[in-house]
Amino acid sequence: MEHAKMVKTELTRRSVARGAMWSVPVVCASSAVPAIAASRSVQQTLPGAGLYVTASKTDGGIGYGPDDGTTNTADSSLNWNPATGKPTNCQRFAHGEGIFTPGSNSTSGADGSYGSTSGFWWATPQDDAGNFIKGATAQLNAGAKFVTTVKLTVPAGANASWTLSNVTINRKKWGQGGLSGPLVRLPGARNALAFGGVKGTWTASAPSVTPGANGDMVFTGTITFQTTENALVRDNGKQHYGQAVIMPGTVFFQTAYGWNQFTLTSTVENATIVTTVPGGYTNPYPASKPLVLTKTLTTTTFIVPC
Repeated sequence: MEHAKMVKTELTRRSVARGAMWSVPVVCASSAVPAIAASRSVQQTLPGAGLYVTASKTDGGIGYGPDDGTTNTADSSLNWNPATGKPTNCQRFAHGEGIFTPGSNSTSGADGSYGSTSGFWWATPQDDAGNFIKGATAQLNAGAKFVTTVKLTVPAGANASWTLSNVTINRKKWGQGGLSGPLVRLPGARNALAFGGVKGTWTASAPSVTPGANGDMVFTGTITFQTTENALVRDNGKQHYGQAVIMPGTVFFQTAYGWNQFTLTSTVENATIVTTVPGGYTNPYPASKPLVLTKTLTTTTFIVPC
């Protein structure tokens, strides 16, 4: 019951309180469903879903990386002031935005702990009282695609080209693109996550470097993650959520010669969710009429230096 309440909280509180910080407002899954779903008299609410994105600075560089030691409550922000849009600790900070996985986005973490990952989550159906339905399922079909635009702005000058030519993904230079790699399924354990990652492949496009509006230099690249397996959550009374990490392990920029801003913008390019429920309940999204998300839940986060 507590997690069911958290679904509704996550789908409303963040979209209201933080919507102004996104370049494109987050759209909840419930507002993107087919019109037929709203007209049904069903015994459960729509399955929850959300997308969240995190950027971070650690010793020596900035970028994206889930292993930066961030375990903050409420979301994956660390040493970050949302009112000013600036860090409160110049050496180590993270800024997360979006609709975070209820409870935790770490399969080994306690409720309320969040690591600096970027990902997509979905939940099994609930009844009218907001209780999860034991035995119900929600499956993210194989082929789901998530796109993240990575942007770094640095001061123009002799050192700008060095900084922008040494951007790495998993310690390999991004350079001319052509980078790709696998992501594996991350099994759940202690909390309400059935699993914390879905098997798939990420690819990085060739980046561009262009002059910025303020005389600076802007690095822009795109990382696409596509799932290669059906990811089924079966509600067992304890585990209600599935989650897909949508970025490779690390995207890293050196900061020795200065930087102005780092931005991540992620979106659900396409995703299909199919549900089942035990007898006595109406299935909201059977295979014949699944929930289809297309170019939605776009979420942006950013970090800036002190």
